[in-house]
Amino acid sequence: MNLLDPHQSSDTSGLSPAGDSFRIAGPGTSGANRRRTTRRIVQVGAACAAAVAVVGAILIVRDDSSDKGSQGPVVVDTSTEQVAAAQPADADPSLPTTPISAAPAATQSTTAPSTSPKASLPAPTTAPATTVAPAAPTTEVTPETTAPVATPSVTDVVVDFNADAAALQPAAVATIASGFVGVTADGRLFVAGSDSVVFLDATSGAETARFAWAANSTRTVFGIGPDDVLYVNEQPDDQPSTLIAYAPAGDQYVEVARTAHVWGDVNPELDETGVALIDITGAPSHFDYVDATGTATAKTLALPAVSFNESPLDVCDFTTAAGQWRVTVTFPPTHFADETFYACQDLEIGTDDVAVLTTADYQTEGETDTRITIVSGAGITYRSNGWRYAGNGGSHLYFTHDNGDGTLAIGTIAA
Repeated sequence: MNLLDPHQSSDTSGLSPAGDSFRIAGPGTSGANRRRTTRRIVQVGAACAAAVAVVGAILIVRDDSSDKGSQGPVVVDTSTEQVAAAQPADADPSLPTTPISAAPAATQSTTAPSTSPKASLPAPTTAPATTVAPAAPTTEVTPETTAPVATPSVTDVVVDFNADAAALQPAAVATIASGFVGVTADGRLFVAGSDSVVFLDATSGAETARFAWAANSTRTVFGIGPDDVLYVNEQPDDQPSTLIAYAPAGDQYVEVARTAHVWGDVNPELDETGVALIDITGAPSHFDYVDATGTATAKTLALPAVSFNESPLDVCDFTTAAGQWRVTVTFPPTHFADETFYACQDLEIGTDDVAVLTTADYQTEGETDTRITIVSGAGITYRSNGWRYAGNGGSHLYFTHDNGDGTLAIGTIAA
Protein backbone atom coordinates (compact mmCIF):
# COMPACT_ATOMS: atom_id res chain seq x y z
CA MET A 1 0.00 0.00 0.00
CA ASN A 2 1.58 3.18 -1.11
CA LEU A 3 1.35 6.12 1.24
CA LEU A 4 2.54 8.52 -1.38
CA ASP A 5 0.32 7.80 -4.38
CA PRO A 6 -3.13 9.29 -4.09
CA HIS A 7 -3.79 8.83 -7.79
CA GLN A 8 -3.94 5.08 -7.56
CA SER A 9 -6.46 3.51 -9.81
CA SER A 10 -7.33 -0.07 -10.47
CA ASP A 11 -6.80 0.79 -14.13
CA THR A 12 -3.24 -0.18 -15.00
CA SER A 13 -3.15 1.74 -18.22
CA GLY A 14 -1.52 4.66 -16.38
CA LEU A 15 -3.54 7.25 -18.31
CA SER A 16 -3.98 10.54 -16.50
CA PRO A 17 -7.14 12.67 -16.48
CA ALA A 18 -7.57 15.09 -19.33
CA GLY A 19 -5.45 18.16 -18.92
CA ASP A 20 -2.49 16.42 -17.29
CA SER A 21 0.73 16.70 -19.18
CA PHE A 22 1.72 13.12 -18.40
CA ARG A 23 0.19 10.00 -16.98
CA ILE A 24 -0.26 9.70 -13.27
CA ALA A 25 -0.81 6.38 -11.60
CA GLY A 26 0.30 4.54 -8.56
CA PRO A 27 -0.11 1.52 -6.36
CA GLY A 28 -3.26 0.77 -4.48
CA THR A 29 -4.48 -1.83 -2.06
CA SER A 30 -6.25 -4.30 -4.32
CA GLY A 31 -3.30 -6.67 -4.22
CA ALA A 32 -2.58 -6.33 -0.50
CA ASN A 33 -1.82 -9.59 1.29
CA ARG A 34 -4.56 -10.92 3.69
CA ARG A 35 -3.02 -14.18 14.40
CA ARG A 36 -2.00 -22.44 33.28
CA THR A 37 -3.27 -24.57 34.80
CA THR A 38 -1.70 -23.40 38.04
CA ARG A 39 1.10 -25.77 38.68
CA ARG A 40 2.03 -26.01 42.25
CA ILE A 41 5.11 -28.01 43.01
CA VAL A 42 5.73 -28.82 46.62
CA GLN A 43 9.07 -30.26 47.32
CA VAL A 44 9.71 -31.72 50.72
CA GLY A 45 13.38 -32.45 51.25
CA ALA A 46 14.32 -35.86 52.52
CA ALA A 47 10.67 -36.80 52.80
CA CYS A 48 9.56 -39.58 55.09
CA ALA A 49 12.70 -41.69 55.14
CA ALA A 50 11.89 -45.23 56.15
CA ALA A 51 14.58 -45.46 58.78
CA VAL A 52 14.31 -42.97 61.57
CA ALA A 53 17.40 -42.87 63.75
CA VAL A 54 15.99 -42.48 67.18
CA VAL A 55 18.36 -43.10 70.04
CA GLY A 56 17.08 -42.06 73.38
CA ALA A 57 17.55 -43.01 76.97
CA ILE A 58 18.41 -46.63 76.39
CA LEU A 59 18.60 -48.56 79.60
CA ILE A 60 20.10 -51.97 79.33
CA VAL A 61 18.39 -54.27 81.76
CA ARG A 62 20.29 -57.25 83.01
CA ASP A 63 19.70 -59.71 85.86
CA ASP A 64 22.50 -59.48 88.38
CA SER A 65 22.94 -62.96 89.90
CA SER A 66 24.79 -61.49 92.85
CA ASP A 67 22.00 -59.23 94.00
CA LYS A 68 18.56 -59.70 92.55
CA GLY A 69 16.99 -57.76 95.33
CA SER A 70 18.68 -54.54 94.63
CA GLN A 71 17.61 -52.17 91.87
CA GLY A 72 19.61 -49.59 90.09
CA PRO A 73 18.40 -46.05 89.71
CA VAL A 74 15.78 -45.22 87.08
CA VAL A 75 17.04 -42.89 84.37
CA VAL A 76 14.61 -40.88 82.23
CA ASP A 77 15.86 -39.30 78.98
CA THR A 78 14.97 -35.63 78.82
CA SER A 79 17.39 -34.95 76.02
CA THR A 80 17.07 -32.06 73.61
CA GLU A 81 18.70 -31.58 70.23
CA GLN A 82 22.49 -31.70 70.39
CA VAL A 83 22.44 -31.79 74.27
CA ALA A 84 23.16 -34.85 76.36
CA ALA A 85 20.53 -35.65 78.96
CA ALA A 86 21.35 -34.65 82.50
CA GLN A 87 21.32 -37.33 85.15
CA PRO A 88 18.47 -37.31 87.63
CA ALA A 89 19.19 -35.91 91.03
CA ASP A 90 19.21 -39.32 92.77
CA ALA A 91 21.68 -40.84 90.35
CA ASP A 92 24.92 -42.11 91.71
CA PRO A 93 27.54 -39.66 90.52
CA SER A 94 30.19 -42.32 90.95
CA LEU A 95 28.66 -44.43 88.19
CA PRO A 96 30.28 -43.88 84.83
CA THR A 97 28.20 -42.73 81.89
CA THR A 98 29.03 -44.20 78.53
CA PRO A 99 27.50 -42.48 75.45
CA ILE A 100 26.27 -44.65 72.64
CA SER A 101 27.08 -43.33 69.18
CA ALA A 102 24.26 -43.04 66.65
CA ALA A 103 24.42 -42.20 62.98
CA PRO A 104 23.04 -38.76 62.16
CA ALA A 105 19.47 -38.84 61.11
CA ALA A 106 18.91 -38.46 57.38
CA THR A 107 15.44 -37.19 57.85
CA GLN A 108 13.48 -35.14 60.27
CA SER A 109 12.83 -37.29 63.36
CA THR A 110 10.61 -37.04 66.38
CA THR A 111 12.28 -38.26 69.57
CA ALA A 112 9.99 -39.17 72.41
CA PRO A 113 11.35 -39.66 75.95
CA SER A 114 11.45 -43.26 77.06
CA THR A 115 11.15 -44.60 80.61
CA SER A 116 12.88 -47.87 81.33
CA PRO A 117 11.88 -50.38 83.99
CA LYS A 118 14.07 -50.55 87.06
CA ALA A 119 17.25 -52.54 86.57
CA SER A 120 20.00 -53.83 88.78
CA LEU A 121 22.74 -52.60 86.53
CA PRO A 122 25.45 -50.78 88.35
CA ALA A 123 26.05 -48.39 85.46
CA PRO A 124 22.97 -47.06 83.62
CA THR A 125 23.75 -45.62 80.26
CA THR A 126 22.36 -42.34 78.89
CA ALA A 127 22.22 -42.02 75.09
CA PRO A 128 23.26 -38.82 73.42
CA ALA A 129 20.61 -36.67 71.82
CA THR A 130 19.60 -37.42 68.28
CA THR A 131 20.81 -34.96 65.66
CA VAL A 132 17.75 -33.79 63.77
CA ALA A 133 18.20 -32.66 60.19
CA PRO A 134 15.97 -29.68 59.32
CA ALA A 135 13.34 -30.33 56.71
CA ALA A 136 14.01 -28.93 53.29
CA PRO A 137 12.04 -25.73 52.71
CA THR A 138 8.81 -26.01 50.84
CA THR A 139 9.09 -24.37 47.42
CA GLU A 140 5.93 -23.06 45.83
CA VAL A 141 6.03 -22.01 42.19
CA THR A 142 3.95 -18.95 41.54
CA PRO A 143 1.83 -19.52 38.43
CA GLU A 144 2.74 -17.35 35.47
CA THR A 145 0.29 -14.63 34.67
CA THR A 146 -0.41 -13.85 31.04
CA ALA A 147 -1.65 -10.39 30.22
CA PRO A 148 -4.95 -10.52 28.37
CA VAL A 149 -4.69 -9.83 24.68
CA ALA A 150 -6.52 -6.65 23.83
CA THR A 151 -9.17 -7.15 21.20
CA PRO A 152 -9.40 -4.13 18.92
CA SER A 153 -12.73 -2.40 18.97
CA VAL A 154 -14.67 -2.61 15.73
CA THR A 155 -16.03 0.60 14.25
CA ASP A 156 -18.78 0.20 11.67
CA VAL A 157 -18.98 2.85 8.97
CA VAL A 158 -21.52 3.03 6.14
CA VAL A 159 -20.94 4.76 2.81
CA ASP A 160 -24.52 5.16 1.60
CA PHE A 161 -24.90 6.56 -1.90
CA ASN A 162 -28.66 6.74 -1.36
CA ALA A 163 -28.08 9.57 1.11
CA ASP A 164 -26.47 12.94 0.51
CA ALA A 165 -23.21 13.97 2.17
CA ALA A 166 -21.49 17.28 2.81
CA ALA A 167 -19.15 18.47 0.06
CA LEU A 168 -15.43 18.31 0.84
CA GLN A 169 -13.99 21.83 1.09
CA PRO A 170 -10.27 21.79 1.97
CA ALA A 171 -8.44 24.99 2.91
CA ALA A 172 -6.24 26.29 0.08
CA VAL A 173 -2.50 25.62 0.31
CA ALA A 174 -1.15 26.32 -3.20
CA THR A 175 -1.90 26.24 -6.92
CA ILE A 176 0.74 24.59 -9.10
CA ALA A 177 1.23 23.17 -12.58
CA SER A 178 -0.39 19.79 -13.08
CA GLY A 179 1.63 16.80 -11.95
CA PHE A 180 1.92 14.07 -9.39
CA VAL A 181 1.38 15.41 -5.86
CA GLY A 182 2.65 13.52 -2.86
CA VAL A 183 3.98 13.89 0.66
CA THR A 184 7.52 12.95 1.68
CA ALA A 185 8.23 10.81 4.74
CA ASP A 186 9.17 13.97 6.67
CA GLY A 187 5.95 15.79 5.76
CA ARG A 188 6.93 17.98 2.77
CA LEU A 189 4.72 18.35 -0.28
CA PHE A 190 6.25 17.63 -3.69
CA VAL A 191 4.91 18.00 -7.20
CA ALA A 192 6.46 15.96 -10.03
CA GLY A 193 5.37 17.86 -13.15
CA SER A 194 6.13 17.36 -16.83
CA ASP A 195 9.36 19.39 -16.78
CA SER A 196 10.22 19.96 -13.11
CA VAL A 197 10.07 18.56 -9.58
CA VAL A 198 9.01 21.13 -6.99
CA PHE A 199 9.04 20.89 -3.19
CA LEU A 200 6.60 23.00 -1.14
CA ASP A 201 6.23 23.95 2.49
CA ALA A 202 3.20 21.93 3.58
CA THR A 203 1.84 24.70 5.78
CA SER A 204 2.34 27.84 3.73
CA GLY A 205 2.56 26.29 0.26
CA ALA A 206 5.75 28.28 -0.40
CA GLU A 207 8.20 26.73 -2.85
CA THR A 208 11.34 25.48 -1.10
CA ALA A 209 13.22 23.81 -4.00
CA ARG A 210 12.86 23.25 -7.75
CA PHE A 211 14.64 20.77 -10.02
CA ALA A 212 14.40 20.42 -13.79
CA TRP A 213 14.13 17.03 -15.51
CA ALA A 214 13.71 15.82 -19.05
CA ALA A 215 10.14 15.90 -20.25
CA ASN A 216 8.54 12.54 -20.98
CA SER A 217 4.88 12.20 -21.89
CA THR A 218 4.86 8.49 -20.97
CA ARG A 219 6.08 9.06 -17.42
CA THR A 220 4.00 7.53 -14.62
CA VAL A 221 5.06 8.42 -11.08
CA PHE A 222 4.76 5.80 -8.35
CA GLY A 223 6.10 7.79 -5.43
CA ILE A 224 9.13 9.11 -3.61
CA GLY A 225 11.48 7.11 -1.41
CA PRO A 226 14.45 7.87 0.84
CA ASP A 227 16.89 10.60 -0.24
CA ASP A 228 14.07 12.22 -2.28
CA VAL A 229 14.53 9.64 -5.06
CA LEU A 230 11.52 9.41 -7.36
CA TYR A 231 10.41 6.06 -8.81
CA VAL A 232 8.59 6.29 -12.12
CA ASN A 233 7.61 4.14 -15.08
CA GLU A 234 8.46 5.11 -18.64
CA GLN A 235 7.21 3.34 -21.74
CA PRO A 236 7.96 5.02 -25.07
CA ASP A 237 5.98 3.76 -28.04
CA ASP A 238 6.64 0.10 -28.83
CA GLN A 239 9.14 -0.12 -25.97
CA PRO A 240 8.95 -2.27 -22.82
CA SER A 241 8.02 -0.74 -19.49
CA THR A 242 10.97 0.41 -17.43
CA LEU A 243 11.12 1.42 -13.79
CA ILE A 244 13.53 4.35 -13.49
CA ALA A 245 14.91 5.94 -10.32
CA TYR A 246 15.51 9.70 -10.56
CA ALA A 247 17.54 11.54 -7.92
CA PRO A 248 18.36 15.22 -7.32
CA ALA A 249 21.77 16.29 -8.62
CA GLY A 250 22.52 19.98 -8.46
CA ASP A 251 19.46 21.72 -9.88
CA GLN A 252 18.20 18.70 -11.83
CA TYR A 253 16.62 15.31 -11.36
CA VAL A 254 18.64 12.68 -13.23
CA GLU A 255 18.31 8.97 -13.85
CA VAL A 256 20.43 6.87 -11.47
CA ALA A 257 19.03 3.31 -11.90
CA ARG A 258 16.53 1.34 -13.98
CA THR A 259 15.00 -2.12 -14.46
CA ALA A 260 12.57 -3.57 -16.98
CA HIS A 261 9.24 -4.93 -15.76
CA VAL A 262 5.77 -5.88 -16.93
CA TRP A 263 2.32 -4.90 -15.77
CA GLY A 264 0.20 -7.32 -13.78
CA ASP A 265 -2.95 -7.34 -11.71
CA VAL A 266 -1.42 -4.81 -9.32
CA ASN A 267 0.47 -1.64 -10.15
CA PRO A 268 4.06 -1.39 -8.92
CA GLU A 269 4.02 0.01 -5.41
CA LEU A 270 6.47 1.35 -2.87
CA ASP A 271 6.93 -0.76 0.25
CA GLU A 272 9.26 -0.49 3.24
CA THR A 273 12.44 -1.37 1.34
CA GLY A 274 11.77 -0.64 -2.33
CA VAL A 275 9.35 -1.16 -5.19
CA ALA A 276 7.39 -4.38 -5.68
CA LEU A 277 7.38 -5.37 -9.35
CA ILE A 278 6.73 -8.18 -11.82
CA ASP A 279 9.78 -8.96 -13.89
CA ILE A 280 9.80 -9.63 -17.63
CA THR A 281 9.32 -13.37 -17.01
CA GLY A 282 6.09 -12.71 -15.13
CA ALA A 283 7.57 -13.57 -11.72
CA PRO A 284 7.32 -11.27 -8.67
CA SER A 285 10.46 -9.20 -8.18
CA HIS A 286 11.70 -6.35 -6.03
CA PHE A 287 13.71 -3.21 -6.78
CA ASP A 288 15.55 -2.00 -3.67
CA TYR A 289 15.68 1.68 -2.83
CA VAL A 290 18.79 3.49 -4.08
CA ASP A 291 20.58 6.61 -2.96
CA ALA A 292 21.44 9.68 -5.04
CA THR A 293 24.24 7.75 -6.77
CA GLY A 294 22.06 4.79 -7.74
CA THR A 295 23.60 2.47 -5.13
CA ALA A 296 21.25 0.25 -3.14
CA THR A 297 20.61 1.75 0.28
CA ALA A 298 19.58 0.29 3.61
CA LYS A 299 17.26 3.21 4.24
CA THR A 300 13.59 2.34 4.53
CA LEU A 301 10.15 3.92 4.66
CA ALA A 302 8.19 3.44 7.86
CA LEU A 303 4.83 2.26 6.57
CA PRO A 304 1.92 1.53 8.90
CA ALA A 305 0.93 -2.09 9.43
CA VAL A 306 -2.48 -3.02 8.03
CA SER A 307 -4.28 -6.33 7.66
CA PHE A 308 -7.46 -7.12 5.76
CA ASN A 309 -10.17 -9.35 7.18
CA GLU A 310 -12.42 -11.69 5.25
CA SER A 311 -15.50 -9.83 4.06
CA PRO A 312 -17.95 -9.52 1.15
CA LEU A 313 -16.82 -7.47 -1.84
CA ASP A 314 -18.97 -4.52 -0.78
CA VAL A 315 -17.33 -4.41 2.68
CA CYS A 316 -13.87 -3.05 3.43
CA ASP A 317 -12.83 -4.68 6.73
CA PHE A 318 -9.31 -3.82 7.87
CA THR A 319 -7.25 -3.50 11.02
CA THR A 320 -4.45 -1.10 11.93
CA ALA A 321 -2.70 -0.34 15.21
CA ALA A 322 -5.49 2.17 15.90
CA GLY A 323 -8.31 -0.38 15.69
CA GLN A 324 -10.56 -2.29 13.31
CA TRP A 325 -12.94 -0.69 10.84
CA ARG A 326 -15.69 -2.30 8.82
CA VAL A 327 -16.86 -0.02 6.00
CA THR A 328 -19.99 -1.14 4.16
CA VAL A 329 -20.77 0.43 0.79
CA THR A 330 -24.42 0.76 -0.23
CA PHE A 331 -25.16 1.67 -3.86
CA PRO A 332 -28.48 2.93 -5.31
CA PRO A 333 -30.54 0.78 -7.71
CA THR A 334 -29.23 2.83 -10.66
CA HIS A 335 -25.63 1.83 -9.93
CA PHE A 336 -23.70 0.27 -12.77
CA ALA A 337 -22.62 -3.05 -11.27
CA ASP A 338 -18.95 -3.91 -11.71
CA GLU A 339 -18.14 -7.52 -10.89
CA THR A 340 -14.51 -6.56 -10.25
CA PHE A 341 -15.46 -3.98 -7.59
CA TYR A 342 -13.77 -4.43 -4.25
CA ALA A 343 -14.57 -1.97 -1.47
CA CYS A 344 -10.94 -1.65 -0.29
CA GLN A 345 -9.38 -1.08 -3.69
CA ASP A 346 -8.86 2.67 -3.16
CA LEU A 347 -7.98 2.61 0.52
CA GLU A 348 -4.91 4.62 1.57
CA ILE A 349 -3.29 4.24 4.99
CA GLY A 350 -1.17 7.23 5.98
CA THR A 351 0.99 8.11 8.94
CA ASP A 352 -0.59 7.86 12.40
CA ASP A 353 -2.77 5.08 10.90
CA VAL A 354 -5.07 7.66 9.28
CA ALA A 355 -7.07 5.92 6.55
CA VAL A 356 -8.86 7.49 3.60
CA LEU A 357 -11.23 5.47 1.40
CA THR A 358 -12.36 6.71 -2.01
CA THR A 359 -15.46 5.06 -3.49
CA ALA A 360 -17.20 5.83 -6.79
CA ASP A 361 -20.79 5.15 -7.82
CA TYR A 362 -20.84 4.73 -11.60
CA GLN A 363 -24.34 5.39 -12.85
CA THR A 364 -26.02 3.72 -15.82
CA GLU A 365 -27.06 7.27 -16.69
CA GLY A 366 -25.81 10.50 -15.24
CA GLU A 367 -22.61 11.64 -13.57
CA THR A 368 -20.34 9.57 -11.35
CA ASP A 369 -20.78 10.22 -7.64
CA THR A 370 -17.49 9.92 -5.74
CA ARG A 371 -17.32 9.78 -1.94
CA ILE A 372 -14.28 10.29 0.27
CA THR A 373 -14.47 8.66 3.70
CA ILE A 374 -12.05 9.65 6.45
CA VAL A 375 -11.80 6.35 8.32
CA SER A 376 -10.62 7.65 11.64
CA GLY A 377 -12.51 7.77 14.89
CA ALA A 378 -16.18 7.26 14.09
CA GLY A 379 -15.57 7.92 10.39
CA ILE A 380 -17.06 10.65 8.19
CA THR A 381 -17.98 10.65 4.49
CA TYR A 382 -17.91 13.61 2.08
CA ARG A 383 -18.90 14.11 -1.52
CA SER A 384 -15.54 14.51 -3.21
CA ASN A 385 -16.56 17.75 -4.92
CA GLY A 386 -13.80 17.11 -7.46
CA TRP A 387 -11.02 16.66 -4.86
CA ARG A 388 -8.67 13.67 -4.80
CA TYR A 389 -6.64 12.45 -1.82
CA ALA A 390 -2.88 13.11 -2.08
CA GLY A 391 -1.52 11.96 1.28
CA ASN A 392 -1.11 13.13 4.83
CA GLY A 393 1.60 14.74 6.87
CA GLY A 394 1.22 14.82 10.62
CA SER A 395 -2.24 16.06 11.51
CA HIS A 396 -3.21 17.22 8.02
CA LEU A 397 -4.68 15.47 5.00
CA TYR A 398 -3.87 16.89 1.55
CA PHE A 399 -6.08 16.85 -1.53
CA THR A 400 -5.74 18.07 -5.12
CA HIS A 401 -8.30 19.54 -7.49
CA ASP A 402 -7.89 19.74 -11.28
CA ASN A 403 -8.73 23.30 -12.21
CA GLY A 404 -9.12 22.35 -15.88
CA ASP A 405 -6.55 24.88 -17.09
CA GLY A 406 -3.40 22.84 -16.62
CA THR A 407 -3.10 23.69 -12.94
CA LEU A 408 -3.88 21.86 -9.72
CA ALA A 409 -5.16 23.32 -6.48
CA ILE A 410 -3.76 21.79 -3.28
CA GLY A 411 -5.92 21.93 -0.19
CA THR A 412 -5.86 20.50 3.32
CA ILE A 413 -8.17 19.50 6.16
CA ALA A 414 -7.35 18.46 9.71
CA ALA A 415 -6.98 14.71 10.12
